[in-house]
Amino acid sequence: MESLFFTMNSYRTSRRKVAILGWVALLFSFHASPSKAAATKQANPKATNVRAPQPTLPSTNKTSEGKKHFNAGLKLFRDKVYDGALVEFQQAYALEKKPSALRHMAQCHREMKQFSKAYEEFDRLLNEHQASLKGKKKAEIKKALSELALVTGVIAITVDQQGAKILIDEKEQGESPLAKPIRVDVGNHTVRVIKAGFEKIEWPIQMSGEDTIPLSITLKAEPLTGHILIRERKGLATHVYIDGQGKGAAPWEGDIPVGDHEIELRGQSISSPKEKVNIQKGSRLEVMLTATSTTGFFQVTTVPPIAAIIIDGKHLGTGGWKGELTKGKHTLLVMAPAHHDFSREIEILSGETVSQDVTLVPSSKRYDPEKERADEKKTYSGSFIDLNFIGAFNLKGHPDFECPPSMQCTHSASAGGGLSLRAGYLFDFVGIELATALMGDYHSEKQERMANGLPGDKFGIYGINGFIGGGLRLITKGEHAQFTMGVAPGITLSHYILHRSNPDGKVGHDNNQYFALLFDAGVALGKLGSSKFRLGALLWVGLTANDTSTNLPILTATGIETTRSKNYVMASDVQVYLGPTLGILYGY
Repeated sequence: MESLFFTMNSYRTSRRKVAILGWVALLFSFHASPSKAAATKQANPKATNVRAPQPTLPSTNKTSEGKKHFNAGLKLFRDKVYDGALVEFQQAYALEKKPSALRHMAQCHREMKQFSKAYEEFDRLLNEHQASLKGKKKAEIKKALSELALVTGVIAITVDQQGAKILIDEKEQGESPLAKPIRVDVGNHTVRVIKAGFEKIEWPIQMSGEDTIPLSITLKAEPLTGHILIRERKGLATHVYIDGQGKGAAPWEGDIPVGDHEIELRGQSISSPKEKVNIQKGSRLEVMLTATSTTGFFQVTTVPPIAAIIIDGKHLGTGGWKGELTKGKHTLLVMAPAHHDFSREIEILSGETVSQDVTLVPSSKRYDPEKERADEKKTYSGSFIDLNFIGAFNLKGHPDFECPPSMQCTHSASAGGGLSLRAGYLFDFVGIELATALMGDYHSEKQERMANGLPGDKFGIYGINGFIGGGLRLITKGEHAQFTMGVAPGITLSHYILHRSNPDGKVGHDNNQYFALLFDAGVALGKLGSSKFRLGALLWVGLTANDTSTNLPILTATGIETTRSKNYVMASDVQVYLGPTLGILYGY
């Protein structure tokens, strides 16, 4: 039989001979012992590792099936069909867990020169079946392990990330952290470590007998950036901008996130067109941009020579001006006392000069450039107080009383009025305010009895509503008239009085409170910064949750108070009032 060590060239001759003799003796003992061991196991049932019967296969069937596979493995082993024998021994061991099958599995691996596999199976035999191994067998296994160690080595792999897949020679060994080091045959091997989101690691290993190679691997996160180099084609002094953010002088290179980006160059009176680029993970990209002039020249002369020259709202001089403007459209305004203004839109092209001669037409109008600049610097902000008389007409929320049978009912529209007061502060044309309002309203109901000639019922319903809240105010900047509008959410407190003037003069009361909104809009007439006359309209919307009613008993058609639980409902659902406002706006 061919010795395990015939393929090794790095060991001394004497050591080879000892190893060969050991392997020959071990092989003969392994071939002689299986049948004896099997007979011993059958004679001594206590030595057999019998597992509980499986639902799908009785114990006797498993034993019979295991022997069948074991005997088939022995025949294939004698015929040197080691790969087939290995399969049969594996089947036998899976069914019976007998050490003889595991021992033959190890021997098959050895014969197929799979020394690390043979070592693992012998080591497993020693650890899992130690109790059933006699002293001589145990010594033989230990000797086999010692000799297999001469042609194998161990790789102790540690990875800084958990859950990384570890492969040796493309065979998966498990995920980090590994339970134990991995034994491999002598020779060259490749270790690969893979984990999603990290760069793959590939490490060559040259293994010698009895070596232990520690391998500590640090995974690097996969790059989520790409590298870009940006140049100006002519080497002009420019700065690089990526997505509107300055990066530095061109040429510039660096890593930027993957995805779409917009790049451009900007310099002194020059720039490049914006260009879109797509960055791929780990890619390298070089972009060449061309910067061109962003300005042109404009010159203007005026008659009279005292005329003020204003471009885009900026006073640049009088009589004449020449200078550089950015490309694009601009507004030219020329003004002089006692002359009509001249205004025109001009367009500047890159690198070109545009000329304009302006002769103003005399008029009675006088122009003061200092006053114009002072007006431009004015700010429109400050505190204000808005006091108004308000009218109120109820559009919704006052239901008619239920008209009893044999009675004719009429009612009047609800009307009233009150005061509103607002105080706040404007930030330019938008402000905040505190709003309060007090309003009273009245409407009447009349019920005439038609059959018995008795006098009818007359009612007067009085409502008193108070509001407090806060909101926003808008006021425009007109010189002599300003439009204003506001909205203020808040709370309304209501008190209603029902006076039945006829026939008995009885009075009923009820209170209610609910969320409300005040909307108003109007015009303030007067100069900015002074007190102004205020005219407008107000909308009062109250969101009542409960009816406002009184426990005053309802009269029947014969004038008798009913004992039913019905009562007079004075207000219900959403209360909506609309009316004019008239007042004064102070401040601002």
